[in-house]
Amino acid sequence: MPDRADRLGSSAAGCAIIEQDIMAPPTPSFDIPSAPPVIIIGMHRSGTSFLAKVLHQCGLFMGTDVQGNHESMVFMLINNGILINCNATWNRPFAAYLALQNPAMVDSLAQYAYTSLETAAENYLGSSSQHGIRRLADLDRPWGWKDPRNTFTLPVWRRIFPEIRVIHILRHGVDVANSIYQRDTLPYLNRTNGPHFPAINVVRGKSGLFHARPPLSLEQAFMLWEEYVEMATVRVKELGDNAIQIKYEDFLEAPRESLKSILAFCRLDDTEIPTDLEHRVDISRAYSYRQDEELQAFAEHWNDILSRFLY
Repeated sequence: MPDRADRLGSSAAGCAIIEQDIMAPPTPSFDIPSAPPVIIIGMHRSGTSFLAKVLHQCGLFMGTDVQGNHESMVFMLINNGILINCNATWNRPFAAYLALQNPAMVDSLAQYAYTSLETAAENYLGSSSQHGIRRLADLDRPWGWKDPRNTFTLPVWRRIFPEIRVIHILRHGVDVANSIYQRDTLPYLNRTNGPHFPAINVVRGKSGLFHARPPLSLEQAFMLWEEYVEMATVRVKELGDNAIQIKYEDFLEAPRESLKSILAFCRLDDTEIPTDLEHRVDISRAYSYRQDEELQAFAEHWNDILSRFLY
């Protein structure tokens, strides 16, 4: 795996080309709902889907076009478009960070995202559009969306929604890395009976879309976790009171208390917490790496990185 300096050089070159292709005049303003969206950021396999489902049940509208991982198809596709224009992907996100340092690039992509939302809003709104609400600007209820890609595309969404509210959910890096390894890499190992993979790996996701999901080693998945968490931590600090950060493990240990504070942040203070919440929580998923000696050794090896994020 190339080190960070190598990635910086190659990503910067790619971003320069893309910037020249899509640069457009800055957009002065957008017609948006009076209530700012609440979005969930964080590394893939960190509990973002579970949190999104619970918040949706509690009254935070997350779209009628959500997939099995509770991501709105509309916002997922727009986020993919933003990453592509930055010469980035979900598992190669660093180029997006570099590209979105340029305010003109952010303005251009914000115009793209806003136009795309205007076109596809009815897909997100679903039955609301049947009651006369066909534009996000007319939405009159707490709303938002979940997508780990938000972690890197957030500058674009902040350009459209200046008062956006962000929830970062953080999970132990070894558990995340192992989850990605189990999901993406082991199936290839089992199919090929060895450590060799085809150069191009394209799979059909639950949404029916084809996308690249190259198998990552445990170490590569852990490094990807580091990139996401480092970026999310920066975003939370930038947003101040408009962002909160929670640990997945803390939520599992005290779900009712954790959800109460999250609902207050979402301005859903009066919402009744689901009575079956504790039954939906699997406490064994917290620090599950401790049940495996090899994963414990892996965690000890990368303790310096883990400790930076209070693990």
